[in-house]
Amino acid sequence: MFARILACAFIGLMTVGTFAAAPAPEGFVLIKGGTFNMGSPANEDWRVNDETLHKVKVSDFYLGKYEVTQKLYREVMGENPSSFKGDDLPVENITWLEAAREKRREDEIMYIP
Repeated sequence: MFARILACAFIGLMTVGTFAAAPAPEGFVLIKGGTFNMGSPANEDWRVNDETLHKVKVSDFYLGKYEVTQKLYREVMGENPSSFKGDDLPVENITWLEAAREKRREDEIMYIP
């Protein structure tokens, strides 16, 4: 269901880990973690078996402030998989792993360790 995501959601993802006290790196914002209930109550109409209600804990993480444009993605990856074309539009139709691969290549190009 969530195999395809917008790059703007994950391409700039950095886990906070031991850097929680440090300020957000340039171009990133800190998203505070928390706990929430995921799924559906057993008595909800149209509920399916994979929607069992359960608690989820998310750690703090940094997220890129800006969407990755199709132009940048094409310059870094050499392709544009987006359905809705436009250099200034966010790239879409990529998996989380493809987004992570793009971010790694972008960092290599910009000499970021």
